[in-house]
Amino acid sequence: MARGQSHKRLGGRYARLRFQSARHSTKTWQYWLTGALPPELGRLTQLKQLDLSFNQLNGALPPEWSRLTQLERLNLSDNQLSGSIPSEWGYLAQLTTLNLSVNQLSGTLSPALGDLSQLRALYLSDNQLSGAIPPEQGNLTPLLVLGLHNNQLSGTIPLELGNLTQLRRLSLHANQLSGAIPPELDNLTRLSSLHLGDNQLSGCVPAWLRIIASFASSDLDDLGLATCP
Repeated sequence: MARGQSHKRLGGRYARLRFQSARHSTKTWQYWLTGALPPELGRLTQLKQLDLSFNQLNGALPPEWSRLTQLERLNLSDNQLSGSIPSEWGYLAQLTTLNLSVNQLSGTLSPALGDLSQLRALYLSDNQLSGAIPPEQGNLTPLLVLGLHNNQLSGTIPLELGNLTQLRRLSLHANQLSGAIPPELDNLTRLSSLHLGDNQLSGCVPAWLRIIASFASSDLDDLGLATCP
């Protein structure tokens, strides 16, 4: 088996697939996979982990992968994938980690992502996603990490994000978000990292959120906004 590739069988079916690039001793990258993601992978219905990060994969995300209903971790980061995130992926009910960062994904965030009720980490940063953050993101109550930075997201920060009381890291910086920071974010008392800068936010910073941020890695002081009375 080639280096950078691993698998584990479960009951005669693949439980884990990983195909990543490997480094040469000269510190340059050797890429293993190119081309489009095969829709046929959706037939591996017992698959639990799929890691295709750090390759040169391109094209669209296959809606057919919504059949991977046992999938727990999906990492497609650091490729050249484009198009929108299929709303059908909202059927991946066992997913705990979804990493699509550092690609060329575009379009809006589907409200169906709010159906991923087991999700603990959502990485969608460094793409070209646009439109509003769906309020359904607030349904992901087990979420620990939400990374949406370095996109083209617009509109206001949904007050429903205040439902994510387990959240440790919230990264919304480097978008086109506007309006006030919702006071409901005061509920995010477990934050260790909060970044909202490089947007078009206005108004004031909720007082309790300012206190939370003082114990976290945060860019609130760089926003130039006063603390709400």
